[in-house]
Amino acid sequence: MKHFLRRAVLATALLALTAGAAVAQSNDGRDRRVTIVNGSREVMYSFFASSSSSSDWGSDRLGNNVVQPGQSTIGDFDDGTGACLWDFRAVFSDANGANQHPVEKRQINVCQISTYTYTDN
Repeated sequence: MKHFLRRAVLATALLALTAGAAVAQSNDGRDRRVTIVNGSREVMYSFFASSSSSSDWGSDRLGNNVVQPGQSTIGDFDDGTGACLWDFRAVFSDANGANQHPVEKRQINVCQISTYTYTDN
């Protein structure tokens, strides 16, 4: 009986996780994954993104990672709202982490692009 209950609880938990993931995706068939390329000569220390209708950047999507010059990372910008326009905020610095400066880009259409490249310009 304990074994059966344990399986039932596990199955319910997995079903809840799957249902939660499904809610966080838009049902319009658009791919909102974008490769963020660091085409600059500086290290990208942080990357934030939010729907253009939001005033909150949210948490750093890189976590403890950085994106070195010439490298990239993939972001999934499907928050379940169907939004295509997103604002990006990357924080760059030299290799020592000094002289950090943010670069903000507004209203990037993540439904129409698959790659976004930051450059030194």
